[in-house]
Amino acid sequence: MRRFRDALSAMLLSAAAIGAYVTFPGTSVLAAGPRPATPAPGTLDQQLTAALTTLIDSAEVEADGKLFLADGPRDQRFLARNSGRYYQINGQGTDAFASRSLWERRLELSGRKVWTEPLLYDSAQFPDEPLRIVERTVRLPGSDIEWQFAVAAAHGS
Repeated sequence: MRRFRDALSAMLLSAAAIGAYVTFPGTSVLAAGPRPATPAPGTLDQQLTAALTTLIDSAEVEADGKLFLADGPRDQRFLARNSGRYYQINGQGTDAFASRSLWERRLELSGRKVWTEPLLYDSAQFPDEPLRIVERTVRLPGSDIEWQFAVAAAHGS
């Protein structure tokens, strides 16, 4: 009877482990402690486009016409100086609103109006740091300004 109970316990434990893995793929049932952060899924273009959408969704204009972000991209590299991940928002007659990671630099945007689909292109404007840039033009509620949103990443970042 004891062997049957031990075998049944082992089967139930195995079934629970398999069920947890199927339910939560990419996790380890036996792992203890936090898992290392993994980059966002998809290609660089998909990651940049997702960050651009997040940036646009979080942008608001105050009554005085000043732009602010209610929330922004969650990737900490947008905060770290020269990290290889950057964003910038330009509006006619306003100063560029740029990520901390750009520090004193600014992105040179295409100047094209891109209303429907994001514009993706490569740029060599930073020495020794080839960039992939995605841009989109948006008119935010409460503003007559056409805002140019851009997110950039160094290739390989």
